[in-house]
Amino acid sequence: MFVLQLVPDLLSFVVSIALRAAFFVLGFAVVYAVGRLFFEPVMNRIVRARKLEPTLARPLRRLARVAVLFFALTFGFSAAGLGNLLSASATIAAALTLAVGLASQSLMSNVVSGAFIVADEKFQIGDWIRWGDTEGVVEDIGFRVTRVRTFDGELVTVPNSNLTASEVTNPAAADRLRVTLSFDVSREHDADEVSEMLRSEVAAIPETLSDPKPSVRATELTPDHVRLQIRFWIADPEHTDLVRVRSVVIRRVDERFAAEGVALAD
Repeated sequence: MFVLQLVPDLLSFVVSIALRAAFFVLGFAVVYAVGRLFFEPVMNRIVRARKLEPTLARPLRRLARVAVLFFALTFGFSAAGLGNLLSASATIAAALTLAVGLASQSLMSNVVSGAFIVADEKFQIGDWIRWGDTEGVVEDIGFRVTRVRTFDGELVTVPNSNLTASEVTNPAAADRLRVTLSFDVSREHDADEVSEMLRSEVAAIPETLSDPKPSVRATELTPDHVRLQIRFWIADPEHTDLVRVRSVVIRRVDERFAAEGVALAD
């Protein structure tokens, strides 16, 4: 009998929960859909119209998506009649965020460093940068880390604080860029003839400059080989695929050496 008396209350509770869940889902879905279909496209148009650099455009797009999600959740909780719960949760979340932030100074340092990287515009997405013994092309600048694709194809994730604390150079900042490649050639071959082969193969590539001309010099001599280093320049390095040009040079030299019977040292 007692159990039967609880049935109406239990059904009322289940119906109440179901209605709250339905209102939450409906409210969240409406605001989220409006945000994704209207707000984010408008933000993208503004970014494109102002021709913002990817370094600034990507964080703005991320913020827009986070804002849409936040307002959708807020509206969903309000529609479900859980506004008080949302306020309490927000207070708790803010306190936890503050505690985590104070406990993790490195995280805050990386976030602040990321803001400085974007503001200073020392380098941007797509730039070739070098710091320490590492170099590569910047693929993404986030709030905490920067991702760089090395010329070996590896994706390196670097904390932003490391980049702001290090000396970062941008080799492609000028209107031309010098590229250096080395080949260890067996000493049984005439170094002058091999040097001329290197110069002619590099000169045949459209992206390389004729002024200054490619130059070759010997940088190392051993009983078995002589190291010949060729230097050449490419124009407009910001837009030229450096990795592709280096690859083309190496392939052309390899084919020329094979045709001429030039052996590389082991």
